Amino acid sequence: MKIRDFLSGMESRIPIRWSEEWDNCGLMVGDQNWEVQKVALALDANEEAVLKASEEGCQLLVVHHPLIYQPLSNLDLQNSVPRTIYAALSRNIGIVSYHTNWDKSPEGVNVCLAEKIGLSVTDLLIPSHDGQSGMGLIGEFVHMAPTIEDLSRMIKSEWDLDWVRFYGEAQAPAGKIAICGGSGGELWQRAYEMEAQTFITADMKYHQIMSALEKEMCIICIDHGEMEWVSMPVLGAIISEHTGLETKVLDRRRDLQRIPVFTL
Repeated sequence: MKIRDFLSGMESRIPIRWSEEWDNCGLMVGDQNWEVQKVALALDANEEAVLKASEEGCQLLVVHHPLIYQPLSNLDLQNSVPRTIYAALSRNIGIVSYHTNWDKSPEGVNVCLAEKIGLSVTDLLIPSHDGQSGMGLIGEFVHMAPTIEDLSRMIKSEWDLDWVRFYGEAQAPAGKIAICGGSGGELWQRAYEMEAQTFITADMKYHQIMSALEKEMCIICIDHGEMEWVSMPVLGAIISEHTGLETKVLDRRRDLQRIPVFTL
């Protein structure tokens, strides 16, 4: 299979049109005529991920976060992005990103998060015009009524997180829940307007949290990458099923090991 066939095949499952206008999804590096027999999957495109993909015998690296967001002013190999591009091109490894189109997919990040904890999805936080996709979701538990503390402990376990931080009374009922995988702080007010009592996201700013608490909304904040990583095995399974190509999901801890993190 050529990269162009991979892209066209996946377009029917996770189309680029679902991406946000500011986003940069699709082929980042490589030639659409390159052959692909095996795919590697990681959260981020970096030199280590390219080298690992090469070691695994992969010809294509699929990532969630785009390698290139803005035009590059140079290809100085002292910098991470040019070094990653060089590593990929010198090994004939293509790099493809599924970012906000995967966030918004009806099989994507937010749905994976909800399914992992048994949350029944009732609505999309921000529906797209096509009605098939959307950013974030609203859901409720059918067979239990967890408190904020219960829910925080549940997601820490079920999503395999290093840490969880919640804001609000520990024994307050979680009630209707809004989820936005990744940086969703700016959507807290939309969640409030949809009568969510709890909002789960990452990278929420101080004043956003304070404003939400003033509205008596509970907030649960977790790590951006860990939150999105929950969906990577599902994306890998979709790639394998839809293309017939063996897909190797690279280890999450390897993706994060470059960043020194101390959890006390």
